[in-house]
Amino acid sequence: MPVRIVCIVEGHGECESVPILIRRIAQRFDPGLAVDIPHPIRIPRSKLLKPGELERAVKLAAVRAEAGGGILVILDSDDDCPAKLAPDLATRTRTARGDLPSAVVLPNGALNRRIRP
Repeated sequence: MPVRIVCIVEGHGECESVPILIRRIAQRFDPGLAVDIPHPIRIPRSKLLKPGELERAVKLAAVRAEAGGGILVILDSDDDCPAKLAPDLATRTRTARGDLPSAVVLPNGALNRRIRP
């Protein structure tokens, strides 16, 4: 039985790339693991950060995830400190649907630009 992971993303590009990335990561860790990733829920960042909006998206994701599934929230953090924003978003996600496994990931491209020559 495949593991269903429902993603909440902010941009059109993530709708295409995130499912591919998750499948590749799953294959690296467990080649026999079947992963089902429905089309991500896309909500603009400005809306998602407003009170109640992330929670609404998480509840929708939970319906799509069904029993045994999980929720993954991915937001770019180029203009924010991930260490400050992520704990708040993770708490809000767990408060909305603590009965499902969930994670919040805030990639920061600014860090990558500073590290690369």
